[in-house]
Amino acid sequence: ATVRSDRSSRFGADHQTGVFPSFSVGWLMHEEAFMDNLSVINSLKPRVSYGVTGNFLIPNYGSIGLLTSSNYVIGDAVVPGALPISFSNRELTWETTKQFNVGLDYALMENRIYGTFDYYRSLTTDLLLAVNIPSVSGFTSALSNIGEVENKGFEVQVTSRNLVGNFKWSTEFNFSTNK
Repeated sequence: ATVRSDRSSRFGADHQTGVFPSFSVGWLMHEEAFMDNLSVINSLKPRVSYGVTGNFLIPNYGSIGLLTSSNYVIGDAVVPGALPISFSNRELTWETTKQFNVGLDYALMENRIYGTFDYYRSLTTDLLLAVNIPSVSGFTSALSNIGEVENKGFEVQVTSRNLVGNFKWSTEFNFSTNK
């Protein structure tokens, strides 16, 4: 288990710190006494994990409205001045992804057949996106936390060591889905 805390000045003053926990656990089931009589199974390891990660990949100080120098005409004179070049968003915060995974690693028949089965679900929330805004505001886009994306799927990988002498031959199969 771990807990990670990150801080970024790219976000609003009240949202700069993100806390991202994770844990994983696996069980070497094949080492248990009740598995001793199952000689066909060389390795059997169910596992589960959950974790949260954060994304801060936006421009430095992305939540702060920035200014640039610009010249203005007042009467017959050109005078220096400033104008805003980005929209301010003090509520900008970390994009977070929460991922859950459950799987099984196995090896059978003197490790001649081995592989993994996995199911995963990933949910990303508070997506960091530049969204279009009405140009009457003086800007065409603004950084925002908006929307979410879910990915889930299943992965299978099987390897067989068909010949293991001087001539070696193995076969691999994998299949995955993502929705």
